Amino acid sequence: MATIIYQDFDLSFKIHPVRKDLALRTNADAVVQAIVNLIQTNHFETPFHPEIGCNVRKLLFENISDFTARDISRFIEETIKNFEPRAEIHSLAVLANGDEHGYNVTMTLFINTFNSPLTVNFVLERVR
Repeated sequence: MATIIYQDFDLSFKIHPVRKDLALRTNADAVVQAIVNLIQTNHFETPFHPEIGCNVRKLLFENISDFTARDISRFIEETIKNFEPRAEIHSLAVLANGDEHGYNVTMTLFINTFNSPLTVNFVLERVR
């Protein structure tokens, strides 16, 4: 059985089928969930810590271009470097996707306590 080093609540708030309480995310899944949550948080959304967040949401309402993708990439790198000590970015690619009105983000991470790299893919898009 693998050792649990990091754990957090699953933000989908699923119920564990046996224990009947909130399901947990562990190890790499917990760190990835924290990173994606951090990227989607704006400044001043976290009580008593206005500096925490990525502020990427404001760039999603700009014209979809490679220039905006570069700015999003820079914001993500700075945020993970400053606020997520458990992970280090090995590579990051933010590609503008004009057809779907968003940005495809692909990053390769090294989590401090694990030896193998982890690739994370997600889409940033406007909500409103």
